[in-house]
Amino acid sequence: MNNPPSYNEAMNAPSAPPIDQNFMQQQHNWNQPTYPPHQPLIHQQPQIYQPPPQQTVIVINQHIQFSENPVSMICYQCNQQILTKTSYENNVINHMLAGILCFMGLWCGCFLVPYCIDSIKDVKHQCPKCNNFLGLYRRGRRF
Repeated sequence: MNNPPSYNEAMNAPSAPPIDQNFMQQQHNWNQPTYPPHQPLIHQQPQIYQPPPQQTVIVINQHIQFSENPVSMICYQCNQQILTKTSYENNVINHMLAGILCFMGLWCGCFLVPYCIDSIKDVKHQCPKCNNFLGLYRRGRRF
């Protein structure tokens, strides 16, 4: 059986030949990645994530009394301060007046006059930015 050498024998054994530095540099130039020099470990305090402060949104329930003129208000859809865009729409009063004029014998075109008078039409209010319908001013009717 072969026993390993004793400590004294191992220490007295001839050492390996010295390593040629040029040989080591040639061996080092293989396609191995190079790493940055070791930097000391810096102890940092743990970062605690804090969410941004909550915005407080105040909702004002505005009761707008629409009229025949544009109204300054905040749009329900886009939440912008606006001056409403108005347009006129025919209503029941226009149709009744046209019917009465037609039955009176003014069917040569005079019965169309109520459709040309804006002061008896309803007024539709819209947002000029998002075109959202905001309200209607009804003439002659309070329901």
